[in-house]
Amino acid sequence: MPDAAPITTTTTPVVPGAVLLARVRRLVMWAFGAGLAYSFLASGTMSGCAGGGSEPVQACVSATLRAGPALYLALLVVIAWTVGAAIDARDADDAKKRIDRGILAVQVIVVASLVVAHVGFWTQQPLDLQRPGIDHISLVVAEIDVSTY
Repeated sequence: MPDAAPITTTTTPVVPGAVLLARVRRLVMWAFGAGLAYSFLASGTMSGCAGGGSEPVQACVSATLRAGPALYLALLVVIAWTVGAAIDARDADDAKKRIDRGILAVQVIVVASLVVAHVGFWTQQPLDLQRPGIDHISLVVAEIDVSTY
């Protein structure tokens, strides 16, 4: 019985540009995951009432933090810019570096947006939000809904 030929595997992708497509997929997955995490983490609520103690309670204010649409738009811009930069790259290694920088940009934008959203929200005093006509405050990357009861 003749010996069977050894099985060899190759690491060369079958589709040209498959490595870059995998990097772009990684960029999109990072942006999707970061956006999803942001929508959960950019939330909060606080409330306060005027008066209390020996004074009767006059009015109470509740403020709710939620994610705003600007972050998602920024992530789409980063993806589009990164893919365009990768297309204009000199070679595959340069394209990989540009895509990796896009992933880093997604991470930095999400973390900075979380900081801006929470600092902007938690530095507000609930009773300071009790102004006539104020029922919504936009922090660009997050929004605060205000209700009086």
